[in-house]
Amino acid sequence: LSTSKNAIATFAVAGVYGIELLVKGRDASGGNTSVATVLAVTDGSNVDYSVYGSAYLVGATGALAVSINGSNVELLVTPSSSNSTQWITQYRFI
Repeated sequence: LSTSKNAIATFAVAGVYGIELLVKGRDASGGNTSVATVLAVTDGSNVDYSVYGSAYLVGATGALAVSINGSNVELLVTPSSSNSTQWITQYRFI
């Protein structure tokens, strides 16, 4: 396992203007658990986002980001460690 940036959720950008995501990460070995909310806005070509409402037990599990990749919006994470980390997302389109 690595600490490279990975897409943990991908959505077609067509018809999407905003996404609210609730993200949970749990590091299986280190016990780190975190939750955060990500709010993203897009015009189909560009995206801006904010990560807020973060809470941690033990420590952070990773850094979150949002980007456009072709015709998709991606939720990206750079894990804090190379331990196995489980990611769960809930989302709604706005």
